[in-house]
Amino acid sequence: MTLIPSEINTELNNLQSSKAAIKNAIESKGVIVSSDIAFSDYPDKIREISGGVGIPREVSEQGVYRVPASTNFILPDNATTIAPYGLAYAFAYAGDKINSIDFNNISTINSHGCQNIAYSTGITTVNCESIVTIGENGLWCAFEQCSNMSGVINFANLTTIGSMGMYHAFQLDEHITGVNMPNLETIEYGGMQEAFRASSITTMTFSKLDNVGSSVFRYCFGNSTLSTISFPALKTTSFNGYTDQFDNMLYGIEGCTVHFPSNLQSVIGSWSDVTSGFGGTNTTVVYDLPATT
Repeated sequence: MTLIPSEINTELNNLQSSKAAIKNAIESKGVIVSSDIAFSDYPDKIREISGGVGIPREVSEQGVYRVPASTNFILPDNATTIAPYGLAYAFAYAGDKINSIDFNNISTINSHGCQNIAYSTGITTVNCESIVTIGENGLWCAFEQCSNMSGVINFANLTTIGSMGMYHAFQLDEHITGVNMPNLETIEYGGMQEAFRASSITTMTFSKLDNVGSSVFRYCFGNSTLSTISFPALKTTSFNGYTDQFDNMLYGIEGCTVHFPSNLQSVIGSWSDVTSGFGGTNTTVVYDLPATT
């Protein structure tokens, strides 16, 4: 079939419309498609969706993407992954229009996936039990300054926190009384920096944590009510050549006791962060846990 010029123009216009429609469909699933990406690369973007969350979004007066207000937000049952930037700023500054977020069956939060998702809102509860992996910046400032949030935050299945994954995640949430991370094994660079600063947490145990990158606990529990923290699984090989994992971890805290395995005293006992009490005052450091191998 031979097309005359007018028909060619019509087909090109149809192609452009189809491209725009496909772009919108991909982005509705939480995957960003920048304007400089070739149409031939769209299949790769489609593959990125892979169970990702697709939610209608709108641009607010602040110029950020927001999910239309919903008092109690539950992720769909068939969603297991949040794509990069998939829910970034979703409810930020929504005030008391959002009360709870349930991650339901979400196991993976990819890079920046929930950055500032509910920053400075009236949210009271969040269900994180299904989350296994938090990617780079995944929960960056996610629930910071949510002063109505209270109780214990349960990360029952979490194993890995990526670089800056929980940076400021629950900072200044003063009514949080505990955090449960029984299966956490790895924290990459800065993964929990200031994550629970100024909370009301009193005790914390990292039962399986044995792989820590640089600056992972920097100011993590600073200005909180923490009185006891234990690291029973840390090994002499857990620190990846760094010595700054505990920088000011207990800043502003008085009288906290920190428990380590007995074989770590020869490894970390002389570190400046340890000898300074992790930035706290009257800190007690004891090596009274069973030696690790």
